[in-house]
Amino acid sequence: MTFDKQDYQEPVCPSDFSMWTGEPSETVPIRRVTDRSDALLARDDFGAAEKHLLYWLRSAEAFRDIRGAFFIHNELIGFYRKTGNERRAGEEIAAALSLTEDPRIGKDSTAAATLYVNAATALKRFGHSDRAIGYFERAELIYDRELPDTDGRKGGLYNNMALALADLERFDEAEGYFLLAIETMKKVPNGEEEQALSYLNLCDMLALSDPRIPEYLDRAEELLDTPSLPRDSYYAYNCDKCAPVFAGYGRNAYAEELLRRKAEILK
Repeated sequence: MTFDKQDYQEPVCPSDFSMWTGEPSETVPIRRVTDRSDALLARDDFGAAEKHLLYWLRSAEAFRDIRGAFFIHNELIGFYRKTGNERRAGEEIAAALSLTEDPRIGKDSTAAATLYVNAATALKRFGHSDRAIGYFERAELIYDRELPDTDGRKGGLYNNMALALADLERFDEAEGYFLLAIETMKKVPNGEEEQALSYLNLCDMLALSDPRIPEYLDRAEELLDTPSLPRDSYYAYNCDKCAPVFAGYGRNAYAEELLRRKAEILK
């Protein structure tokens, strides 16, 4: 399946790459950009996070760094998904898609596959899981061809695809992908947080009377308590994300403990 132009507004003409000609004068410091944006998002400072990402998008354009711009567009897709801005998420998806026309990015690269995952996850967030599935499937084909089973990007794909399948009440398929996500992240260093998220997603998909729920909640707790996990802004973000789930199943003490950990990291 391909992305339809009518799905989103196209702010960038896909056939005009004049601004990207030649070698970049500088490149975006991707690790520094993500570390800073993760820290700001963990503190719920959305205004500062948006300014930070837009600054680096303008810088990438000034540098003629097409790969950096593509990366920032992907980050902005996730940002606008988190903040619930469907129009801006769509504009960022369209801008990123236009850059896949350039062979330095390409439509069948792992970078493009990551865009398809981000786009599909945004589609799901805004109630379009039926359209998201095809995009997940396209990403899966590329990841299966290009990435080893130990690559964490596969786990993220499987987990998010499972969520979209659950929305469509394709529960057996969704369960299979959640379990595949867990098995994949077992092979990834510090993959315990993502495993925990998949277990919690499984709980939310199952009937409240399902006997597996306590087992999955216990397993998620064990994984989040892994001593070797870095207690960084990403961990704080996941503590905040997981706490309401535990509270919803009556595990209020553990939910409060996760929020305490978040506050300790961010103080």
